[in-house]
Amino acid sequence: MPYRRLPKTDAARLKALRAVTESNVAYTVEGRFLNAEDLANARQLCQELETASDQYSICMRTQVRYSKRIATLQHNVMMYLSHFLQVLFLAMERGEGFAAIICDILQKFSFSAQPLFSIF
Repeated sequence: MPYRRLPKTDAARLKALRAVTESNVAYTVEGRFLNAEDLANARQLCQELETASDQYSICMRTQVRYSKRIATLQHNVMMYLSHFLQVLFLAMERGEGFAAIICDILQKFSFSAQPLFSIF
């Protein structure tokens, strides 16, 4: 049996399926003709793969389009959160009342803020 490469990308798979389903030539596999059921399954598979490939490319374009906006939002959130924690820890070190209330709330939810002091 001779070696034949199988298609590795979706574009190659679609090209191979289109070649089988769009031509009216009788195909044989190891001396047997492909029956109508196999061709119908190939047509259905070709349509499903085309739909999935189109949906994937649309999702990829949307993700690329919004990635910079999301990265900016994530950067801002991390900066604001870091600043809030720094101010909170400084207030706790100074013994201000608001910081003690926040510390009590964190301890009720079993968050331990104590090890974080060594970071700052």
